[in-house]
Amino acid sequence: DAALGSRVVNFIRRCQDPRGGYCGGPYPGQLPHLAPTYAAINALIIVGTEEAYNSIDRDKLYDFLLRRRGEDPGSFTMHDDGEADVRCVLGGGCG
Repeated sequence: DAALGSRVVNFIRRCQDPRGGYCGGPYPGQLPHLAPTYAAINALIIVGTEEAYNSIDRDKLYDFLLRRRGEDPGSFTMHDDGEADVRCVLGGGCG
């Protein structure tokens, strides 16, 4: 249903942090985090419309992913000053 897809896109758009990445709920109120970013991008791909694809600020998403890279080679953090574990590598590498 096109209307449902559009509502999903509009909600996810409200969760996008102005500096990149997605929060677990509408911005402001939560930190951009790798887990909801991974989920948001996957949901937008599943919606699969131009509206969904165009809602992603790719430049800021790229910057967000670069900020997630840890000091150790191949490591990622979940959010600013956040934890680093295997979830981060999977989300950062696939996000």
